[in-house]
Amino acid sequence: MKALIISDCHYSVENVKTALSSHPDAQFLLFLGDGCKEMSRLTDLYPRLAFVAVKGNCDFFEKDFPAVRTAIVDGIKVLMCHGNTMGVRHGGPENDVLVYNSRKEDCKICFFGHTHVPFYQSFGEGEDAVTLFNPGSITEPRGRSEASYGVMITDGKGGFTLSHETV
Repeated sequence: MKALIISDCHYSVENVKTALSSHPDAQFLLFLGDGCKEMSRLTDLYPRLAFVAVKGNCDFFEKDFPAVRTAIVDGIKVLMCHGNTMGVRHGGPENDVLVYNSRKEDCKICFFGHTHVPFYQSFGEGEDAVTLFNPGSITEPRGRSEASYGVMITDGKGGFTLSHETV
């Protein structure tokens, strides 16, 4: 099973459409905020996708989207947040907050955005392991990164791989 992880489109969906056409076999679109209104309009164009989203700090008037949520992706429980509500800036101490909240919710992965910079790191081992993953921004990259998004591939047995792709 394949899921695309996208964040921070900031009202522009052209790069999102490019990512979606590069992965016609994707079954999920996980959106991590800042552009919820535009992303929700895409669901009509891509009815095959399960669309799961959280709002970001720029989604001021979006009442249909929570700031934090959990989701099940092919049997794997994930925590989704934009990051601003958990102190995310540009790496560092907030990783503890993300890991803590992921473990509290019994999630193996925490997907977050907000920094516009790709990030991928695992913390702990075995049953205690939590992976933090930020896809970067698909339209407004920062920190010498390129416009990017994430791809999650699962094996149906609880295993997964995560990768960053550029647009």
